[in-house]
Amino acid sequence: MINFCVPEKYTDDYVTQLALINKQSVRCKIYETYGSTNENIIGNIRSAHKIPSVCLDILAKQINMLHKHGIRFNYILNSTVSNEIEFTKEGQKNIINFVNKLVSINVDSITVSMPFLIKLLKTVFPKLDIVASVCMEINNLSKYNQILSLGGVSRFVLDRNYNRKFATIDSLAQAGAVIEVLCNSPCLYNCVETHYHANLSSIRSRHDVTRSTSYNTDEILSCFQYSLHNNYEFIKSPWIRPEDCIKYYTRGVKFFKIDGRDKPVDYNLEVIKAYMNETFSGNLLFLTSNIFEKELDKISTTNKKQKIALDNDLLSNFIDFFINDIYACNENCLQCKYCIDIYEKTNRTPNIYTESIKKQGDVLVTVKQIKEDMRALL
Repeated sequence: MINFCVPEKYTDDYVTQLALINKQSVRCKIYETYGSTNENIIGNIRSAHKIPSVCLDILAKQINMLHKHGIRFNYILNSTVSNEIEFTKEGQKNIINFVNKLVSINVDSITVSMPFLIKLLKTVFPKLDIVASVCMEINNLSKYNQILSLGGVSRFVLDRNYNRKFATIDSLAQAGAVIEVLCNSPCLYNCVETHYHANLSSIRSRHDVTRSTSYNTDEILSCFQYSLHNNYEFIKSPWIRPEDCIKYYTRGVKFFKIDGRDKPVDYNLEVIKAYMNETFSGNLLFLTSNIFEKELDKISTTNKKQKIALDNDLLSNFIDFFINDIYACNENCLQCKYCIDIYEKTNRTPNIYTESIKKQGDVLVTVKQIKEDMRALL
C-alpha cells in the first residue's frame, strides 16, 4: 500500500473528503494528516502567520474524527533552532508538559529535527512514534545509523535533494529504513537558503517570539527569483510526479508526504487526488504551489498566476534516467545537460513572459507588499 501523509486543515468537511478519497482508491491510502498549532514552545518550519491558528481543543476534536475514519495524525515539532530551553531543567519540564498534552489528545506521532529532543522524548515517552524530519537531511547510511542510535525513530524523511539519488534510496531501504519522501516541494535543488528559511520559520513559530513584520516569504524569496531567471531549475527541483510514486514504492519507499499546510483547502484536495489517483494532466508546477496556473491552455492568458509551466504528460519517462543508472546524476549539470534538455522539451512558458522576467532585474517586493509591511511596523 502506498501511504500518503497530507496536510491537516482542521475542518470536519476536509476529513470527510479525505475519507471519501480513501474509499475510492485501490492501492493508495491517506495514512495520516500532519500539522501543528501555529505557535508552540519548540516551533516548526512554518511561520506562525502562514498556517491556521488552532488550539489543542480543536486539534483534539479533529484527531478524534480522523481516527474514526482510520487516519492517523502526526504533530510537526521540527524546529531547527531553539533558545536552548531543551538544556535547562525548566525548559525540559515545559517541553515534557507540552508533549504530554499532545499525547493526551491521542497524537499518533511527532516529527522532530533536533537530536537532543528525540532523546528527551524517547526517554519520557517510550511508546511515542517519532519521525525524523526532512530537516535532518538524511542522505546516507551514516546519518541514518546516528539517528537510529538516538532511539525511538520509526520513520525517516529523506533529504529532498536525494529524491533522485536511487543509490542512496536503495542503501537505506536495504538497511531496513522506513523511508518517507517529500513529493511536491517547490524548493530549488540544493538551495543555499534552505537552512536560513528553516531557521527563520522555526523562530517565527515559537510562542515566545515577538514578530515585527508580516512578510509573505513565499513571494519574496530570492531563491524563487533565481528560478524565474533560470527556468531549467524548475526541472531540477526535487518533485516527484504522481505517476512515479509506484516506482519509488517498488524501491522500498513506503511513505509519501504532500506539502501544503499553508495552502487553501480546495487546492490541497486537488493535489491529494492527483497523487492518490496516480495521474495528473496539466502544468506539473501547479502541484508544487497554487501560484502556478494549472491548465496549459490558460498559461498565456492568465494574469493571476505565474506563467511558468511544464507539461506533465511529456515527463512520463523523466525519472527512468535516474532509475536505470543509479549513479547517473553526478551534479555536473553543464556537462550532463539532461535536465536542461528535458526542460526545453516540456517547457510551456510563453516566450514573452520569460523575456519580461529577464528585464525585471532583482525587484523582489511589489509596491503593495511594501505598503502592507510598512503598516505592520507602525
